[in-house]
Amino acid sequence: MLGSPRNFHYEFHLSNSGPFVDFCSRSPLDLEIGCGVGYHPIQYAKKNPSRSLIAIEKTREKFLKFQRRFENSESPSNLLPVQAHAVTWIVQNIRERSLENIFLLYPNPYPKTSQQNLRWHRAPFMGFLLTRLKLGGKLRLATNEEFYRDEAKQFYIEAWGLELRSETQLGADERGRTHFEIKYLREGQPCWNLEFKSRDEKIRAQKDSNLRPSD
Repeated sequence: MLGSPRNFHYEFHLSNSGPFVDFCSRSPLDLEIGCGVGYHPIQYAKKNPSRSLIAIEKTREKFLKFQRRFENSESPSNLLPVQAHAVTWIVQNIRERSLENIFLLYPNPYPKTSQQNLRWHRAPFMGFLLTRLKLGGKLRLATNEEFYRDEAKQFYIEAWGLELRSETQLGADERGRTHFEIKYLREGQPCWNLEFKSRDEKIRAQKDSNLRPSD
């Protein structure tokens, strides 16, 4: 059995003004965390013109490539590229129950035991992130690491109360959605896609009003 994840403590004020407010108020709204050089978000925005996607990348070098790709793709109006630390930006800009999909495509698996609490499913912030997801909204995870797939699945179901809706393995002949996925498929590595659904009554998360700085 898993122990309960630690509570997430963060003092913040949800922004009511600034350049992101209008975009973050759109519906339907999706979020991608760690989008790298932007291959997936741009393709997704083009294929889903009626949806809006926020794509966050922390690393400056990757984000600059994403920005160039975005501009070379005629700057899709339904895509918002963001260079930021995802936790801080989401806390300050994403409203409760506003997201229909959250994409975590090939997140850093942090394979060392000493780094395990850096994995998204183990992070206390996950409880807060799931309060941004609409009831029935989807968290979509992709990974090429079997240990990460198994551990993430266990945490999302047992610790965070999500429902596993589907688990599939991509075939070698499928077209990759990200640069990592293209590389892994070309090398013959397994690529798993897991889709989880939000079940509100099961989510263990603190309300915004209870968030305070941690000691």
